[in-house]
Amino acid sequence: MAKEKEMHAGHRERMTEKLIENGHWIFNDHEILEILLFFSIPRKNVNETAHLLLGQFGTLQGVLDADISDLCSVEGIGMKSALLIKVVAAISARASAPVQDKRQALSSFDSVSKYLASLFQGEGREKLYMISLSPAYKVISKKLIFTGTVAYSEANVEKIAREAVKSNARYVIIAHNHPHGVAIPSDTDIESTMRLSEVLKHIDVELIDHFVVAGRRVTPIIHYPESLRFTEKK
Repeated sequence: MAKEKEMHAGHRERMTEKLIENGHWIFNDHEILEILLFFSIPRKNVNETAHLLLGQFGTLQGVLDADISDLCSVEGIGMKSALLIKVVAAISARASAPVQDKRQALSSFDSVSKYLASLFQGEGREKLYMISLSPAYKVISKKLIFTGTVAYSEANVEKIAREAVKSNARYVIIAHNHPHGVAIPSDTDIESTMRLSEVLKHIDVELIDHFVVAGRRVTPIIHYPESLRFTEKK
């Protein structure tokens, strides 16, 4: 048992030295996860646990996007390890997000797509956001409207309308994510988006589009399926 512990300790030292000397690209995905788990599981071989995580969630991004409860369902992963993984996911999302939201102009599908993919990166739960834009399409504010299975109730429509007025928005973008699905809108998504668009028109606010986000895929609802191109405003 003592010899096994000594070999295990040596393995961790070799892995960390290899990381310092060569950077992370030299490692396989399970090895990077293994090194991360060193910090939450100090006295156990975590190689198998890293393999189980990838087997359960498919990719490194899948592991980062997973819910805490789903992470804890993997053998060997407790709350401490699950929280560590989610903190890494949050840091990654913040580091890749736009540095200055209020300086960001969302005037093309490419700019909107990158902004929303970064906004939802690492999210394991379904969320609905609204982004208020100025007449020059610059971000004024972003607001979390709902968490959980997105429900298009009258209360949420009113909340979006109130936030649009409060932020003095000229344009609004709505987006929700499908954490474990595909970026394809449902019939309910389409119907509720059209209803919201009509409500906002009454307060002189234009809904540019409602987007569905799944990973790096971003799909507009108003222009779906006729065109996946964002219609740039003149």
